Amino acid sequence: MKLFFIIDRTLEKISIYLLVTSIIFIFLFSLCGIILRWFQVSYEWLDPLTRHLVFFSAFFAGVLTTGKCKHIAIDLLSKSLEKHQNILKNVQRIIFIVSFATLLWLSRAGYDFFLSEKEFGKIDFLGIHSSFWTLIIPIGFILMAYRFLCLFLKTFTKDECVC
Repeated sequence: MKLFFIIDRTLEKISIYLLVTSIIFIFLFSLCGIILRWFQVSYEWLDPLTRHLVFFSAFFAGVLTTGKCKHIAIDLLSKSLEKHQNILKNVQRIIFIVSFATLLWLSRAGYDFFLSEKEFGKIDFLGIHSSFWTLIIPIGFILMAYRFLCLFLKTFTKDECVC
């Protein structure tokens, strides 16, 4: 089980690096696009690439927030179950495993979308096929599912604190 947590920490570090890098490039490409418009110069790939980087950064932000338990949640039970830690831990386990299963289902749907785009898509900007840009969907959902699996496993350890 320790291997899961080592991979989880490594995944978090890589996600932070990719998120920061993509945000820097979003800023630079946006700034470049604004400055080039002053001189009536435009690269047709600049805006679509910036949009894809925003999408990319949203998925990696989701990976990070999932691991820190800062994801969007409707928290109706935790206040009422604060005094009953065993019940709360079991409710957390159910939430984590349902979230894991849901994200696996969404990653399958994302992969099907990728296959559809691969079949019916076209060569997009920078000479890259449009299906390549959709790969972040199944990959992002799989990474978030893995983080939920690790949160689920942490509920069975004594030294790890979960949400």
